[in-house]
Amino acid sequence: MCPHLVSLNLSNCWSINDQGISYIASKCNRLKSLNISFCSQVKGTCFSNHQMSNLINIDISYCKQIGNECLEQLLAKAPDLQEIKFRRCNRITDFGIFLVARHCRRIRNIELSDCDQITNKCLKWLSNNSTNLKCLDLTFCKHITNSGIYDLSLGNQEFESLIFSHCSCLSDTAILCLHKTISKLKRLSIRGCSKMTDRVAFHVSDNCPQLEWIDLSGCPSITTASKNKLLEKNPKLIVIMDNYKNRSNPYNINYDNTNKVVTKKIACEVSKEDFFTLMLNKKLATNLINSFSSNSVSTKLPEITDVHCMETGDINKTSTVGNSRSHDMSL
Repeated sequence: MCPHLVSLNLSNCWSINDQGISYIASKCNRLKSLNISFCSQVKGTCFSNHQMSNLINIDISYCKQIGNECLEQLLAKAPDLQEIKFRRCNRITDFGIFLVARHCRRIRNIELSDCDQITNKCLKWLSNNSTNLKCLDLTFCKHITNSGIYDLSLGNQEFESLIFSHCSCLSDTAILCLHKTISKLKRLSIRGCSKMTDRVAFHVSDNCPQLEWIDLSGCPSITTASKNKLLEKNPKLIVIMDNYKNRSNPYNINYDNTNKVVTKKIACEVSKEDFFTLMLNKKLATNLINSFSSNSVSTKLPEITDVHCMETGDINKTSTVGNSRSHDMSL
């Protein structure tokens, strides 16, 4: 065995079990980084007599058989632990996070994504005890609510990364209560938080001067106004968001300050049926026709052979539209 080993990655070693990890943990007392993610046979009994007192980083993601009792055996002898990843460790509950807060006062990074049993309670413990916490990932933690984020905001942490992706219970209030703790924030994700609105982006732009990356995708109530506001404050910021179509103004008809139509020719494909439906509204039809050239209309609507475009003031006059059936249509 290598007594001077400081980093070991056993991720996806499906055949390894507690006996193998126990041998490593008892011999490699200089080990600082251990990754046993996706080692599905590991139950955690391997930590009972471990000598990894110098451990700084451990990843036990997808080790679904590890519970709170075995976790305590690991943490009690690893006081210098700074980063721990619990992704989809479904047997880890709020008490497990309490153990992290109690034994690991230097903890800086905790990943709890897909941990079904995590609730608001653990956030209060982290707020009170883990003052060095910089990065927190709560992706798909469905039991986390605005109340839990409020408790988190009461601590003295200076967060650099907050990942709240798909926390479906969170709304604007969760981000708005984070004020002094996000002054040094560099990464924020509210991906899939459908209750979030533009208020979040405006709050972040005013309170996170060091922000480098933000994910706003999957939030239908967040508009391009948020992106413009964020980039106005920080042009180098990476903003990820969905490009929702503007259904309220599908034909890009623009108005000036006096509510007069600003004529703008655009290329827009419409069906014959849609065109005749729009013609029922005289004002909208006039605006639409004036925004097209007669050539572009006949090109986009091959069944309509002749369209006589009128000036805005001639809306009450008759306009003839010919087609293959050779009949007249009057407004």
